[in-house]
Amino acid sequence: MLSASESIDEQIRVGFRLATAREPSAKEIEILTGAYQRQLKYFHASQENASLYLGAENDDVAVEVNQLATTDGQRAGSGPQFAAMSSVASLILNLDETITRE
Repeated sequence: MLSASESIDEQIRVGFRLATAREPSAKEIEILTGAYQRQLKYFHASQENASLYLGAENDDVAVEVNQLATTDGQRAGSGPQFAAMSSVASLILNLDETITRE
């Protein structure tokens, strides 16, 4: 999602479309963008929280997280950005429509 675009809305839109096979509504984008902003504020307040959320309690995992946050040799986002977007991705993947087939 982070490497899809510079725009947070577009990153969320891409992740939503990949998970649900449909375009998100304006309201869904608004909700998910709000969630991203709240999580980003939380993770910026404490880099340790971002590292813990991403499972980077030890140096080996921290190196893996840094590799994941880098795409094609370019940084896809900082630790807080990566953690916040990971949180939004988790929200999307836990929607009923991504879990339940009707």
